[in-house]
Amino acid sequence: NTDQVDITVNPLPVVNAGSDQTVCEGTAVSLAGSGANTYVWNNGVTDNQAFTPAVGTLTYTVTGTDANGCISTDQADITVNALPNVGAGLDQTVCDGVAITLSGSGTATYVWDNAVTNGSAFTPAVGTLTYTVTGTDGNGCVNSDQVDVTVNPLPVVNAGPDQSVCDGVAVTLSGSGASTYAWTNGVTDGTAFTPAVGTITYTVTGTDANGCVNTDQVDVTVNALPVVDAGSDQTVCEGTAVTLTASGVVGGAYVWNNGIIDGQAFTPAVGTITYTVTATDANGCIDTDQVDVTATPIPVVFAGNDVIICAGDQVTLTGSGAQTYVWDNGVTNGVSFSPAGTAVYTVVGTDANGCV
Repeated sequence: NTDQVDITVNPLPVVNAGSDQTVCEGTAVSLAGSGANTYVWNNGVTDNQAFTPAVGTLTYTVTGTDANGCISTDQADITVNALPNVGAGLDQTVCDGVAITLSGSGTATYVWDNAVTNGSAFTPAVGTLTYTVTGTDGNGCVNSDQVDVTVNPLPVVNAGPDQSVCDGVAVTLSGSGASTYAWTNGVTDGTAFTPAVGTITYTVTGTDANGCVNTDQVDVTVNALPVVDAGSDQTVCEGTAVTLTASGVVGGAYVWNNGIIDGQAFTPAVGTITYTVTATDANGCIDTDQVDVTATPIPVVFAGNDVIICAGDQVTLTGSGAQTYVWDNGVTNGVSFSPAGTAVYTVVGTDANGCV
């Protein structure tokens, strides 16, 4: 006798693990099988649930079971590229107005925030600002780094007020607002010097504790001294009035020593006296000059002793005490004559200085 049995062979499910994937480090991926009813993944992966794979290439295998309990597998490779090591450079500290250049490193392309262009100089504002660079490598992986840029303000340097002085007066220039100061024209800060006549602009460069530099200027005007002329030396005879009149200073005031008033006559004492005049011009500059006034004493003239003679006798009158003599009444010094009667004869003697 015979019997029969049916054997049904179900085809294996065509399980698909999905396409291979290449991602960057830190990127979450999801693996989802298809072609069966249930799926089991190795490496601790749950079907259709996101996870973050480690750097490198790993093969993930999915086992799919269909409604008939038939099982099949498939594989997918996931390549995780490491993030690039992006460098923003070292922190920088600069002074206001100084241009800097930020350049990223470690990738192919760079994008900065705050409108900065990689490798292009720019002038940052005062303060501390953090700049972030985002670099993208050849795999399209992105990373970022930051750099702090501190911009110190420039010191407010002050060279001091303009100065106007007279020739020969020492001035001292002292800067303020910084730590150290350097002047043009060979000037040392805080040290007195005597500038030349004219107006010169002095520039001070001040450097603060941060090394930041700024400048300021001051004008120093040196007025020339007036050229005062006290006049020529004078020699006069005792009792003669003299007048001292200075000149050379337009609109100036003249002050004499010894109680003398400019342009007013006075009678000097016997002897040689030096008179000094001081003049001040419109700029307040002062100069002096001197003049010697010699007052020669009047000669002590002696006409001789009174003479008593007889009528018709001759007499000789001879003056002394001077150099030359002039008599009245027609008398010649040292020459005898016969006077007509009793008379007073006066002799005028003049010495070597012309004093009478």
